[in-house]
Amino acid sequence: MLSLVAAALYGGVVLSCLASLATALLKRQIPAHWRSWGLLALLFSVLAVLRVLNLEEIWRDELREMLLATDSYDDRRGFQGIIVLVIAGLVGAAGFFWIFRKARGARGRRNFTVIAAQAAGMAMAALIAVRIVSFSALDKLLFGPLKLNWIIDIGASVLVAGCAVYYVWVVVQGAAIRPRDTRR
Repeated sequence: MLSLVAAALYGGVVLSCLASLATALLKRQIPAHWRSWGLLALLFSVLAVLRVLNLEEIWRDELREMLLATDSYDDRRGFQGIIVLVIAGLVGAAGFFWIFRKARGARGRRNFTVIAAQAAGMAMAALIAVRIVSFSALDKLLFGPLKLNWIIDIGASVLVAGCAVYYVWVVVQGAAIRPRDTRR
């Protein structure tokens, strides 16, 4: 049941990203904006499919079965730690590169809105990767009393949707207050 609720939330995010994509195209915003909204819509579409088909759980179970079959399950913490460090390193490096490249020259509400949505999308992708390899120690952190899994999942989803709605509002308001060119 929770998977269907999450899929519905992701569907709402997809719709808001598609609205931002359409607005960016119709209002002739820079290509980086409409590409970002399109990629975020694609990411959350994939996440919705993963939830509906329960693929994340299936992959995690298959990974456990593989480790059990090769008598490596008892060593899973070392295996898991390496994978999580690789994921954290890749996300950290990508985040640093992304911030250095995108955020330093960004000006205006539209750009900051797109950047915030991209950051939340990266957080969701990292969360899914960590959840797939999570066996024990991370399970306590992700799924324990704090429910860090839910906080990141719902928070990133709502942030992307909120940024998409705000982007549409900013672009439409910006178009409405621009003076018209009376020269022809």
